Amino acid sequence: PIVYLPNGPRLSEMVSTPLNDGPFRVVYPGNVGLAQDIERLKLIAKLLDEKNIRMDIIGYGIKMPEFKQFIEEHSLNNVHLHEPTTRQKSLELIKKSNVAIAFLNDEDVFATVLPGKIIDYMSCKTPVIAGVKGVAAKVILENNAGYTFEYDDTEAMVAKIEELKNNPAEQEKLSINCKKVIEEQFLWETNIVKLLKLIN
Repeated sequence: PIVYLPNGPRLSEMVSTPLNDGPFRVVYPGNVGLAQDIERLKLIAKLLDEKNIRMDIIGYGIKMPEFKQFIEEHSLNNVHLHEPTTRQKSLELIKKSNVAIAFLNDEDVFATVLPGKIIDYMSCKTPVIAGVKGVAAKVILENNAGYTFEYDDTEAMVAKIEELKNNPAEQEKLSINCKKVIEEQFLWETNIVKLLKLIN
């Protein structure tokens, strides 16, 4: 027998507070390594800075020093880098953000991947802007929790972020959908029952 248990948050990690109503913020937490195209992250950071949109990055990984150097060389003052921290503090930063971004390299192997960060975004009721395909894109689109784009469509991702900045009602709708999909499909307290039934 096989039971599908997707990665998911505990009930205590779910957000009940409204979407951030302060200055508009975009967040990217996580690895800056070989699976993520650093050139795309650089371009997103540069384009958002030009549009005077704040971007917070909690980054680590083999490519992070190169990314830090890029931010400094181009004086991207709207890009704020944070040192790697605990999961709880990372979630707090995501909760304070209006939009969260995710992307993976355009390799077939990644079509079967659902990045944990996308689940974290939705658990925090933060709409997702993602350059992904396959399973991850399906979860986002079918549940209207954000928008997905082709691998190299970085400018379209930034344009959608700017559009959402000027449309609080759409942000709120996506935020509500994020909460709904987690509660219906990914909540740990619900999904663990499936495993217990199988074991029993």
